[in-house]
Amino acid sequence: MDAIKVFLHDSPKSFAVAETNGDDPFQYLKIVSSQSDTRGMFLLHRFVACSKGDTNEESLRLLCDANPEAIALPDNFKMLPIHHAVLNVASSLETLMMLIKLDP
Repeated sequence: MDAIKVFLHDSPKSFAVAETNGDDPFQYLKIVSSQSDTRGMFLLHRFVACSKGDTNEESLRLLCDANPEAIALPDNFKMLPIHHAVLNVASSLETLMMLIKLDP
């Protein structure tokens, strides 16, 4: 998770560079972000839940583009990504507003 956060935060455009086999990292991100963990949390849920206040709009949009359904899918505890962001004391108002804009 930390490695993904570094790439998303520091170099989000790196997801557009294709590998030698023709696959680009965004394809891998789509696969990873569409799988939930044992708690039913998708990558978007974990990203906002574990953020240390460094979430940016481009990172959120990239995760939402990779798995658009995740913004509106509850985890096993019936929590949406916005709920995880609200419970995370490090979440900024901008992060909360971005999540609301992405899923009004």
